[in-house]
Amino acid sequence: MQAFLADNGAAIHLIGLEGYLYEGVAARLLRYVESVAARQPWLRFVVLDLHAVQGVEPAACVLLGKLRVGMARRQAQLLMAQLQPELLPTLLAHAALAPADEASLFPTVDAA
Repeated sequence: MQAFLADNGAAIHLIGLEGYLYEGVAARLLRYVESVAARQPWLRFVVLDLHAVQGVEPAACVLLGKLRVGMARRQAQLLMAQLQPELLPTLLAHAALAPADEASLFPTVDAA
């Protein structure tokens, strides 16, 4: 793992989130990730650590979906780790994830 991170760590950006994801939080996250990606064109993975997220509103899901699409346009991936299972239906219903994106969900940050 250490060797992999030494070789590829610059292409990975880990972001921990907590609490309830409202539209404003998701909008700031979207702007932040877009600014990081603009400054670091070698970025290939953004990992969202969601273990402390307790809920997500539909408008925030739409913005997470925009983030996912924007990352794909940059040949990068948005990965989600430690998602509470009860949040998955909301993410799917409001376009934060497409059913095919479930491969982007990981049980731990290390697995991502």
